[in-house]
Amino acid sequence: MKGLPRALLFDLDDTIVRESAGDENLWAEMCDAFAPRAGAVAGELHAAVLAARDWFWDDPTRERTGRLAMPWARRAVAERAFRRLGLRNLALAHALGDAFTQTRSERMHFFPGALETLHTLRERGHRLALLTNGGAVFQREKIARFELAPLFDAVLVEGELGFGKPDPRVFARALRALGAAPQQALMTGNDLRSDIAGAKAAGIRAVWVDHAREGIPASAPAKPDRVVGAIAELLDYESGDR
Repeated sequence: MKGLPRALLFDLDDTIVRESAGDENLWAEMCDAFAPRAGAVAGELHAAVLAARDWFWDDPTRERTGRLAMPWARRAVAERAFRRLGLRNLALAHALGDAFTQTRSERMHFFPGALETLHTLRERGHRLALLTNGGAVFQREKIARFELAPLFDAVLVEGELGFGKPDPRVFARALRALGAAPQQALMTGNDLRSDIAGAKAAGIRAVWVDHAREGIPASAPAKPDRVVGAIAELLDYESGDR
């Protein structure tokens, strides 16, 4: 890659804003708070929640349904955990799921340098598109909260389109909006399947954001063209041909 192309596509969650880091610790925190009210042992409730979470998100159909209705998905996870432990207060299970959703939202924040990077890229003449999976209301609330819309020439939300990454249609829609061909664009995201494999299948180069700096797993569905620890590192590739 010799510098950045003019058309740049970005994922939102865990690429620009830190959204899911520390989920297990947050579930543990919520379980510690709710276990006494549920008549449960906090550690057992936490283990049941993690098992329910893994079960829920491992199925592709549930995964897509859940990401389009995230508060409901967290309630469903907590309810399954309660049922597994024989706990009958399902209203309390839903309150647990809601507390997780609210607390996670409150703690969401920009990755260091992310906002400044987006401003710099716009100042340098790049055209930017935001491609985010999830429900329309849930994602639009985040976009509004972080005042992201003015920074992008196109904002594509799965819940509004009816399809999302890795569907090639969302990448094609973004390219049309930016007036770019696949070889003139670059996708940056943290999800190896949705962001990286999806972009590569559409003929678009891709940068994987590996915040944990753990390296590309052997099971990766596609190999990115670059790996960075944060989107701020994209500015290092600004020199050269575009």
